Amino acid sequence: MTRMTALSTYELVPGRAESNLEETGMEGFGWIMTIIIGGLAGWIAEKVMSADHGLLTNIVLGILGAVILNALLVGLFGSTLGGFIGQLVVAAIGACLLIFGYRAIRGRG
Repeated sequence: MTRMTALSTYELVPGRAESNLEETGMEGFGWIMTIIIGGLAGWIAEKVMSADHGLLTNIVLGILGAVILNALLVGLFGSTLGGFIGQLVVAAIGACLLIFGYRAIRGRG
């Protein structure tokens, strides 16, 4: 039996979430590392976009940016960047896109 590559399927069977994640190679970072990556990515985006946010906003922007950009990358290319540095880059770019989108919407109103 061959091992499935990461991100090849999102199909989960109820009650078998852990084994399905191991089969697809999608083990994740855990909550603490997600918060750390989100905070760092939000801070990087804050500096790049010349914004002024608090710590909580940076964490939320980083996490949402990572989720949104990962979904886009998987949808367009079938894969995303892996590892701590790869996910930090994805999260920071995603957070910059969220800040840009917020400014574009706010500017029109």
